[in-house]
This record gives sequence, C-alpha cells and structure tokens, in this order.
Amino acid sequence: MQQKISRASGLIYISNFVREWVNDHLQVRAGIVEKVIYNGGSLAKKMPHPQNLLSTHQNPFLFSIGINPKKNYHVLMPILKQFPEYNWIIAGPDGRGYRSKIEQEAAKLGVTDRIEFCGAISEEAKRDYYENCSALLFPSLSEGFGLPVIEAMSLGKPVFISNRTSLPEIGGREAYYFTDFDSETLISTFAAGMKDYKNDRDKPARIKAWASQFTWEKAAAQYLEFYQEMLSAS
Repeated sequence: MQQKISRASGLIYISNFVREWVNDHLQVRAGIVEKVIYNGGSLAKKMPHPQNLLSTHQNPFLFSIGINPKKNYHVLMPILKQFPEYNWIIAGPDGRGYRSKIEQEAAKLGVTDRIEFCGAISEEAKRDYYENCSALLFPSLSEGFGLPVIEAMSLGKPVFISNRTSLPEIGGREAYYFTDFDSETLISTFAAGMKDYKNDRDKPARIKAWASQFTWEKAAAQYLEFYQEMLSAS
C-alpha cells in the first residue's frame, strides 16, 4: 500500500476516517492532491412482483448483510434473546467460516431457530429484504464506508451500528449506536432506538433525507472533477 501511495499523483478516500487513517499510518508526500468522495447508496428498483418474504417470515425480522468476522454479529445474541418477537436474517456468502461462530453464540442463548442464513442474494432481493425488515443490525468493527447502512437508511429504516471507524461519519445523527458490546448496552440501545423510531413519525423521513446525500451520480461527478483537476495539473 505504501508503494502505491508513493507512486500516486492523487488520492481519493471513501470517508474522512480512511483519509485520517492513511495519514496517521502511512507516508503521504507533501503537495499530493487528496479528496474524500463518498460512495453512493442506490438500490435496485422495486420489483413489479417482489418475492413474498412475508409469507415465509411470519414474524418481524431484523436484517444484516455481509458475513465476515469483522461484522461482529455474534455479540448481538442478547438482543434476539430479549426480543423473541423478532427473527434475524443474515445475507451473504460465508467465505471465512464466520457462520459457525454466530451459530455457537446463538446456541448458548437458545436462539438458533430464529436466525436464518440466506446466502448470496440478488440486488432485487436485497431491496426486498431491506423494505420488509424492522431494522438493520450492523455492529461492525472495521468499515471504510459501510454501504449497508446507507442502503437501509435510503428506505427510511432504523439502523443499529457500532460507533467504530467510519460508521459514525456515514450513519450521522439519525443512526442508533452501540457504544460497547456489553449485553445490557446492546439491549438498552436496541430498545430505546426502536421506541424512538416508532414514536417519532418524522424519523423515517429524516433518515431518508440523510441517506439522499450519498448517490452514485454525485460520486461520479466528483470523480470526473478530480480527474480533470489531475489532468490540468499534469
């Protein structure tokens, strides 16, 4: 990574967190052009005949996407134990064997039967899961951006995320944050967040408004501007 940065004429970061991390841990030469360009958060268009998720999931469900040890899902079992009205659907291929860790922790609290791993899903199905879920759970320990956060928020859904790395920057003040992963903190954060979301009728609109600033159209325009700046400089 240092070799690539040393050769670069300009650097683009997908969050201020990444920019700060690079400057703290690697050597960026003086005068190099640096710019933060956020990812977009657009979803596939709503399907004319969407998958009938509600017919197979009678209970309200929480949703997560991406299976990787850094996602930190295994710590959330106290929430599932405390709120038996919810099931939990986790999407994505298990490329690193993390599913077994999640299942081990679920077995300890007796909630295994309320977790479903649906594997890789299409863009259309992903939108369907977001639209039908009660909330997104994303307690990740390491994110350069955190695309699922914006995807869920673009549909006005409550998101429960960690306060680590780039996530506070991307979730903003409309997200709900796990400040630590103690059982009591997890349960109280989720309970308070869901109560706030249900009692604040303007909350979904504010969530959507926050997410609307992250678009691929905006990102594309900023990349073009960056390339033009680099060409002019050369």
